[in-house]
Amino acid sequence: MEISFYLHNLERTHPTTAGISEFLNKIVIGPQVYKAPLQFLVAGVLGICYCAINNGDLWSMMVSFVCTMVIFGFRRIFIQAGMNFYASALLGLVAGVTLAVFLAVPAK
Repeated sequence: MEISFYLHNLERTHPTTAGISEFLNKIVIGPQVYKAPLQFLVAGVLGICYCAINNGDLWSMMVSFVCTMVIFGFRRIFIQAGMNFYASALLGLVAGVTLAVFLAVPAK
């Protein structure tokens, strides 16, 4: 459900603690809006766009696509495993950057 729906149904005058707690639980428990494969694809396309803006060649764009998806995937896996956001983001970045270093082609 949309957050605006819950906001409109929340008591405007003096919301109770139980009402606010119920409101926040509905947001957390609510269904996922976008499925994971679409989120991975969008993350990869974002990596391609960043590479294209910085004058990357075709190989760099493909590597950027794959590495961005790896970063996003590892971050998601670590968060689902119970790690906090910052540690998950750091470990995802380390994995993605390491992969990018291995896939990099030396400059001619």
